[in-house]
Amino acid sequence: MSIEYSDKQYTASLPWKNDHEPLPSNYYVAKGRTESTIRQSTRHTQETGRRYDAVHTS
Repeated sequence: MSIEYSDKQYTASLPWKNDHEPLPSNYYVAKGRTESTIRQSTRHTQETGRRYDAVHTS
């Protein structure tokens, strides 16, 4: 298996296939999932903070 770095990105060959076609980029899928995870984390953190405040200010 070889890993190369070029043009600010890493590329790796598929060790079980010789002369395979390039795989499509999943950049936008990964970016969307990351953004969704950040939104969910922020929302859960805010909800937890409200619950904490409700319990401790009563």
